[in-house]
Amino acid sequence: MSIQERLLKLRERMRDNEIDIYIVPTADFHQTEYVGEYFKARKYITNFSGSAGTAVITADEAKLWVDGRYFIQAAKQLEGTTVELMKINEPKVPTIEKYLADTLKEGGNIGFDGRVVAMGTGISYEKIAAEKKGKLVYQYDLIDEIWEERPALSQEPAWILEQSYAGETTADKLSRIRTFMKENGADLHILTTLDDICWTLNMRGNDIEFFPLVLSYAIITREQVKLYIDESKLDKEAKALAAAAAATIAVCGSSFCSSAVAVAATVDAADSIADANKVNMKRGGVWHFASFHKKLPEMLHSFPAAF
Repeated sequence: MSIQERLLKLRERMRDNEIDIYIVPTADFHQTEYVGEYFKARKYITNFSGSAGTAVITADEAKLWVDGRYFIQAAKQLEGTTVELMKINEPKVPTIEKYLADTLKEGGNIGFDGRVVAMGTGISYEKIAAEKKGKLVYQYDLIDEIWEERPALSQEPAWILEQSYAGETTADKLSRIRTFMKENGADLHILTTLDDICWTLNMRGNDIEFFPLVLSYAIITREQVKLYIDESKLDKEAKALAAAAAATIAVCGSSFCSSAVAVAATVDAADSIADANKVNMKRGGVWHFASFHKKLPEMLHSFPAAF
């Protein structure tokens, strides 16, 4: 299927869901810099294979924003696709937000897959839609609906890093984190970025190209850590080491997808610390954290760099 054919199918889905502008970023569910094959939705819909860029599709336009690293590559890969190259920071090239504000019609809706858009970014899109008396529609992954034979999520195993390599025990790290939580009146801390999770738990894997990270979520409470992960990634030895390292780690769910349901349910029930640029935006379904984005201030707390 050509890029033009894919865009045609996407626009059909947009009409079906009353979406006027659909945004496809370069991101996974954790705002990771490099994404696995499953998450290369922007490449699928534009043909651009660079590591950064955002596609914006309307009923009659398709545009791709990239920075200076990719001007030449994108220009070549977009040939014949009908996708227009938007060179970031070049004269007369609007930002994505300015384009959305200028293009969205009164009462129009902005859509995206909320699993791959950070809450901070989503809130900025929400303001633009609200100014036009429209709304966000972020419960649908429209690319998935048209992507035939989409690659599977990584099934690479995870392992626990020995203290001789990690330099500090998980228990010590958790102690420092919980001290900060207590000082700020938080019942739990939500971890959604993979480097934060793997650092805290001294866990490693091969789910992300160039980085030894594992697809997962984690919630730290005053008493325990809940690790949301595809349980098949952890063998008996890894589970035992994890339990020994943190004493209270509870692996939740038989699969990454089903276990994420519990994350949202837990978040709604407590005062939480999170980072608006690291927590994703989706409301409803199995992958969401936006169920609490209305409860927290726009400038959410995050741990200092020392952590």
